[in-house]
Amino acid sequence: MNILHKINKWIICLIIIGNLAYSQNSESIATLKIKLQKTTEDTTRINVLNRLASSYFYTNPKAGIPYGERALKLATKINWKKGIALSYNHLGVFQWVLTDYSKAINYFYLSLSSYEKLKDQNGISEAYNNLGLAYVEIKKNDQAFKYFNKAFEINKRTGNKVSMVYNLNNIATAYYNQKNYAKALEYYTKSKDLNLLMHDLNGLGYCYSKIGKIYSDQKNYAKSLDYFEKALKSYDKNQTYNIGNNYIEMGIVYYKMALENSNNKKQLLAQSVQYLNNAAHLFTETGILDRLSICYLELYKTKKEQGNFVEALNSFDKHNAIKDSLFSNESQNKLTNLQSKREIDLRDKQIEIQKLKINNDSRKVYLLVTITISIAILFILFFWLYISKRNRNELLLNKNEEISNINKQKDKFFSIIAHDLRGPFNGFLGLTELLAEEIDDIDKEEIQFAAINMRSSATNLNRLLENLLEWSRMEQGLIPFSPQESNLGEVVKECIAPLQDAANKKVITIETIIDQNLKIFADHHILQSVIRNILSNALKFTPKKGMVKIHALEDQKNTIISIADSGIGMNTKMIENIFQLDFKTNRRGTDDEPSAGLGLILCKEFVEKHSGKIWIESEEGKGSTFNFSFPKNHMINAI
Repeated sequence: MNILHKINKWIICLIIIGNLAYSQNSESIATLKIKLQKTTEDTTRINVLNRLASSYFYTNPKAGIPYGERALKLATKINWKKGIALSYNHLGVFQWVLTDYSKAINYFYLSLSSYEKLKDQNGISEAYNNLGLAYVEIKKNDQAFKYFNKAFEINKRTGNKVSMVYNLNNIATAYYNQKNYAKALEYYTKSKDLNLLMHDLNGLGYCYSKIGKIYSDQKNYAKSLDYFEKALKSYDKNQTYNIGNNYIEMGIVYYKMALENSNNKKQLLAQSVQYLNNAAHLFTETGILDRLSICYLELYKTKKEQGNFVEALNSFDKHNAIKDSLFSNESQNKLTNLQSKREIDLRDKQIEIQKLKINNDSRKVYLLVTITISIAILFILFFWLYISKRNRNELLLNKNEEISNINKQKDKFFSIIAHDLRGPFNGFLGLTELLAEEIDDIDKEEIQFAAINMRSSATNLNRLLENLLEWSRMEQGLIPFSPQESNLGEVVKECIAPLQDAANKKVITIETIIDQNLKIFADHHILQSVIRNILSNALKFTPKKGMVKIHALEDQKNTIISIADSGIGMNTKMIENIFQLDFKTNRRGTDDEPSAGLGLILCKEFVEKHSGKIWIESEEGKGSTFNFSFPKNHMINAI
């Protein structure tokens, strides 16, 4: 099929391809070229280039291609997506006209991709329609129908009735080429109804003509002529191409009828010649040579059947002359396509060779990368082993130091047991031995004195053993920890009660300054142990008729308790080391009370267990103040 014949075959279907409004524009090619020279704005130049390109679609496609390529290059440079999409579409139409369907399909796909990114429904529909036309040409009808239907659904959704008509006609024509007359008739009828709805008489005439052609092929000549007559009545006078085609088809119908109707053969042949001459006259005036060639071929057949051999031969010569001219052009196009195909094949081979080189280079790169990664992994592994070994060594050193500290604590523990327990026990044993051996010689007052001393020794022993037990349990993590909110004043009263006798004995006044509504969040048992130990320590180092004050306050984060005494105080060194297990003060109370120092160590551990702090303010001879803080409930949760 030559290019011009193919253009004429599909011309009605391609009205929407490439936004043919450009080609139908009243501006001439010369006017557009002048406008291109004067325009400097990029998007305007792209539009003019595309309009110039579309002007060459069906006259000189090879001359139009450079304009489309320039439009694409400029649109790509400024990244104007709409211009890119339209340029791809135009280049696809050129290749479709030149019968290079592979290139055409590639351009249409690129146009489709660009329109999809823009979400341009009309553009997407146009690209689908063009792909369908290209797939029809390479006999891939399933693909063609798929794209025609996609285009139709988009146009239906957007209400674009004109484009819906073109889609329906394209689907019908594709079915007609397959000789599926029933489906072709179905879609031409749908197109006809839509044209009626839009009052588009030229579109209606086109459908009538196509339906008439189908009935002609089915030998339903009466119905065929009826539709051809309707088509002629519908077309405008300027629809010379469609009117001429209609005349040809009517001439062919009368010719077929003449062959099958011998009684009325002469009249039918005369009517055939009349319609064919009408068509020849129109196509001669418009210069549409491929249709004129068909007219002369059909006139040759009809006049030969009439017995008018001279005119038949004359028509046949005219047909051959036009055919030879068209064949020359078609042959040239085929040679051009063949050369193009060879160039494409050569390019593909070059690309294949280049790919092999790239793959080979890639393998080298992969090998180098693999070796580099392997070396890096080995380095990382060695570094990890080094770090691991160093961490293990540090861990061992820490563990050794921890074991050393535990041993020191154990030695201190045994020292306390050996020293601090021995004194009270020796006094207690001495008194019991005295009572056992000389009770008959001792009067009541001496017995009472011995009993008081025994009670004091037993109390000190009990307190020391309790602290030792608490310390041991704490070191093993066996002390339960369940902080809860308590009334601080009540807790302090509970702690003062068992120590009141000791305070009375030394005539020491214990004063509390605590808000009766003040709450503290702490473990009840641990809080008692801390207050009791510090209060006991204050009583121990405060002389007779002294004073101990227990004061408490709170801020936004903490509850702070202070226990101040008027005792003997401490020097700086003692303050700094008093919470160390291995530090020995060797101090006794103001009433010669023994002191192991373990109680204060317990206090520090207990306070810190609550995420609190303990600190001392003291000066020798002026008393000491022990301060310790307990975070509030919400602060412990935050910690």
